Amino acid sequence: MKVERINTSRDVCPYIGEEVLYITETDTDSTHLEPVDFTGLEGVSFSTEGIKNNPYFMDTVMDVMSIEFIYALISGQVHRYSAMSEIYQLLGLAINPGAVFIIAYDDFWKLSEDRGLKFRLEMKKNLCTKSRKVLGDYKALVGSIRDTDRVVMMLDLEGRTGEDADAFIAKVGNQLVRELILATGHSVSVSVGHPISNLNTPMFAYEQALKAMSLTFGKGRGQFFVYQDEMGEHNAELNLETIVHNIVVEVGLMNIEGIHVVIQNLFDRFREDMSSSAYVRSTVVMMLSESTNYIMRLPIESKNRVASYLFDTLNSTFVQTTLGDIEKVCREFYDKVMELMDRRHLTSGMDVALTYIHKYYMYPINLDKIAYVSGYNKSYFSRLFKEKMGISFVDYLNGVRLENAKRMLRETKLSVLEICEKVGYQNLSYFSVSFKRIVGMTPSAYRKSQEA
Repeated sequence: MKVERINTSRDVCPYIGEEVLYITETDTDSTHLEPVDFTGLEGVSFSTEGIKNNPYFMDTVMDVMSIEFIYALISGQVHRYSAMSEIYQLLGLAINPGAVFIIAYDDFWKLSEDRGLKFRLEMKKNLCTKSRKVLGDYKALVGSIRDTDRVVMMLDLEGRTGEDADAFIAKVGNQLVRELILATGHSVSVSVGHPISNLNTPMFAYEQALKAMSLTFGKGRGQFFVYQDEMGEHNAELNLETIVHNIVVEVGLMNIEGIHVVIQNLFDRFREDMSSSAYVRSTVVMMLSESTNYIMRLPIESKNRVASYLFDTLNSTFVQTTLGDIEKVCREFYDKVMELMDRRHLTSGMDVALTYIHKYYMYPINLDKIAYVSGYNKSYFSRLFKEKMGISFVDYLNGVRLENAKRMLRETKLSVLEICEKVGYQNLSYFSVSFKRIVGMTPSAYRKSQEA
């Protein structure tokens, strides 16, 4: 069957609530996914040759037919592509797709956050139009995918294979990034999957391009990303308690440089592991919340401002689009908090030491460490602690640990050995002896006495 004419009809688009023109073939019932706004042309029937000779018509039909072509292939609906093949030939749109690219504004959702659907459609239309201009004489089709921030491009490799194909793909991808940033005034990233082959269908190539585009989160905006088979999110388990502990130590020392080092090490690990955005955000939220919980225990002024900083930072964490942006938000949070934590607002380094002991009694804490956290030398801290508290640092620490042990014996079903380890003792015998000396009975006897 040879298709020579195309019909148009007007109907209300359910997505935007406006009347738009739909294009259909004369001899089939195929209706395209993307509506075209051809005001005043409802019911018109026109020849394909007429479309080619009219730039405005051709641009609009190019949008519709490109989207249909691309969608059919990346969704694995080859029958749709086959059914429309004659029209693609008539319009001069037929290409031999060799690679699937994704083109996207890096800040699409941020730019359109307070705008409606029409604005987003216009942004994507603009990106499609400018992409076509950049591509120039390359044999390629560009179309936007509904309800996403993505523009998809199918590139004809024109017979290139192997290294020649890879070099051509890299040339086109980097050219798109470079010229689209200049043309749009916004940061644009481009990604591509493996070249299409019998084993790597357009659908697989599109999925690969999607995975490659996710690299913008870790590697930054405005780049060209090529899918690699070893790509993947590893999300290695991090010891969050240790991370928070290290930050807390630097907070107590008022050492903003030390805090930045801890943050740098954390985000370097994220980059090395290619951690997912969800994993990064959840880890950062817990880190900020836990460290703020410690800071709020310190006798500082402006606790409401610290809480406000935390609230704003947590919200900001979820709208940032790259790992670097989230890292910057974390640094700025601790910078602001440190400005509030002037030493003049603390009674002494003793406040820091006591807060640390009560939060981290379960850690190995010796005189060297607690003196370091408080900002004093070891000898001075030891004398000052006994003068202020009436007992030695070691006896005070043991008291805190044993009080928590008593609480666990009353409230949990953990074994005595488990409780011993959880409150910071390395030796069960020493724990039992210390407990009996202070409480007057063994841990097991204490538990029984509380059950009675």
